[in-house]
Amino acid sequence: MAKRKAETLNDDEISGYLVEVSPIKTSQQNNKYFDGTINSNRKTFQHFVCFDVSKHCQFRSAGTQKSPVKLQRISQVPSKRDASQNDVLVKRTSSLNVLRSLDFSCKEQPKETSEQCTLEKIQNLPEKSKVNVVAAVMNKSNSEIVDVRGTLINKCTSIVADNTQQMELTLSKHHIDKVVVGKTYHFTNVSTSFFHTYTLTTTSSTYINDHYDLLDIADYQEESTSTTITGAITQIILHKSAQCGNCHKSIKDIPTGNVVR
Repeated sequence: MAKRKAETLNDDEISGYLVEVSPIKTSQQNNKYFDGTINSNRKTFQHFVCFDVSKHCQFRSAGTQKSPVKLQRISQVPSKRDASQNDVLVKRTSSLNVLRSLDFSCKEQPKETSEQCTLEKIQNLPEKSKVNVVAAVMNKSNSEIVDVRGTLINKCTSIVADNTQQMELTLSKHHIDKVVVGKTYHFTNVSTSFFHTYTLTTTSSTYINDHYDLLDIADYQEESTSTTITGAITQIILHKSAQCGNCHKSIKDIPTGNVVR
C-alpha cells in the first residue's frame, strides 16, 4: 500500500471509549485491517483504523464492555473520508490500556442525517452540518491540486444556485467530473462551512445525481475580472518630465532654450 505523505502527529495518545469496532476487512491492496470509532470526549467521535489485526480481539472486547481505554503511540493522519478531519492510525507499536475511569461516560455516536435545504436556509445552520440541496451549476473553475495537511487532493470551486440565492460549492476528487455547468443536480450529504461567508463542500459521503431543471433561479452575478467602458473622450491631460541620460536623476527645472549635450 502506498504510504500517505503526512502522519502529522506521531507518538500521540488518545483516551476514550471504543463505541464501534468492525470485523476484520481486506483493503483494495489486499491488506488486512479493522476500523471503528472512538468517543474521545463528551461530544467528539473520531474514526480509527488499525492494520495490525492481532489487536482485533482486544479492541472488540474493550468495545463490547464499553471500557475506558487509552491508545498510546498512535498517529493522527488526514482522513480519507473527510479531508477536513483526522483519523487515528493504530500502528504495530501502538498499545491499548484499559483505564479505571474517565471524567465522562460513553456516548452513542449520533446517526448521520442530512436535511433537505434551500441555499438560503443553510445560513441558519451550524457549521459542518450535512445537508441535501437541489441546485443548478452556474460556473466551475479549473481543477487544481492542493495540499490538505500533507495530502494532495484534486479540488475545484463552483457556484451553484437555486430559487433563493447562489453559493460557492467546493468539489473534490471524483465529484469534479460529476457536474457540468448549466445542469441541475441533487447534492446529498454536502457539508456546510463558514469563512466570511457560507459555503458548501463535498465529502466522501456525498452523492450527486441528475435532477430536472429548476423553474426559477436566483439572479446569478458572476464576478468579472475586467470592465469595459464606452464613451467619448472630452479631455486629455499630459504631464511632462525629464531625467538625465547619464545618471537617470530627474530634472526639476527643464530648460526652455537649446539643450547642449
